[in-house]
Amino acid sequence: GFRPIEAGLSLRPDNLRADLGALRDELHALGLPGHDLVFALHGLDAPTDARARALWDAPRLRASYRTHLRALGKSETRLAALPPEHAMVESFVQGRRVIRDLVLDPLLPEPICPAVERQALVAALRRYDRLGRSAWAGFMRRFAVPHIRTPYDNPLPLEPAALAV
Repeated sequence: GFRPIEAGLSLRPDNLRADLGALRDELHALGLPGHDLVFALHGLDAPTDARARALWDAPRLRASYRTHLRALGKSETRLAALPPEHAMVESFVQGRRVIRDLVLDPLLPEPICPAVERQALVAALRRYDRLGRSAWAGFMRRFAVPHIRTPYDNPLPLEPAALAV
């Protein structure tokens, strides 16, 4: 989620639950050189704050949530009428598209991008996932693979913190 705001200075939204010290430790553990600065930036003047918030295309992101939501709804309707093999393919392809975009979602804080559409998309994806698992159930049973619950059925984080840079 980092975006350059000035030469040599990149910002990211404050969308992680870890505090600054934990984030710094994690970035260094991932290979960030020890001399690179990791800090919170607050109190920007109005023009710089507006530039910082505009680094992420929130309208495009919100439009993608709505597009995915419509596509999931249409696919949900089709799945029931499809032969099992086609339902498996459609649920895999459609689910993959949405999951990919949610994994890459910058989880922008509420002041930059309201979370309501992202939350609706995540809820729809969870419903869709149950339908997809049902479509795959017969195939998975043939290989004695569990299909109703995933090993990691934790909710996605849906409410990032405020803007931090």
